[in-house]
Amino acid sequence: MSPAPLVVAAVAWLAGTLVVHALPWLPGPEWLAPLALVALLALRCRGAWPWLALPVACVWTVLAADARLTERMPAAAMGDHELSGYVDTFPTLAPGQATFGFTVVGERPRGVPQRLRLTWYAPPATLAAGDAFALTARLRPPHGARNPGGFDYEQWLLVNDYGAVGYVRAAEEQLPFKGLRATWLRFRASLARRLVAAVP
Repeated sequence: MSPAPLVVAAVAWLAGTLVVHALPWLPGPEWLAPLALVALLALRCRGAWPWLALPVACVWTVLAADARLTERMPAAAMGDHELSGYVDTFPTLAPGQATFGFTVVGERPRGVPQRLRLTWYAPPATLAAGDAFALTARLRPPHGARNPGGFDYEQWLLVNDYGAVGYVRAAEEQLPFKGLRATWLRFRASLARRLVAAVP
């Protein structure tokens, strides 16, 4: 009994994704010709159409990875930048500092990605998800140590769509940004504060 076409397509999609992840570099446009040939052969063979998922998955994965890598800050853009945006994660607090995700809203300086991972030394005690700021941040491209068997910080930054890291040098609180995501984050932060206050 042969497997269902949907199962074959799912296996083919997984295989196409894994093939791209196993490559040491992202394929360029020159790979489109062999993939198109594979797709045409699959169309000509009866019952082979589910295997079309393999070349489609390859192209999709390459495009998604390329878009994510394009958002990384180039080394030439390192330095201080004035930005406006909002805290888009729950801050991770440590003695004397807070680390959080920051979404830049509106016009961005050249080379600055939309999503940043920032550390704020001596932050305000009320810092919470959804808070809006106009700030000056010193930014650099994502970087992490390559320790075999250890936590891959640079990969984590890539997977979570952080295009640059840095720290806050100066900040001024702004009126909250409108928008579904920012409003949702403020609601979650308010709910979290109420939970903390209610639970010993």
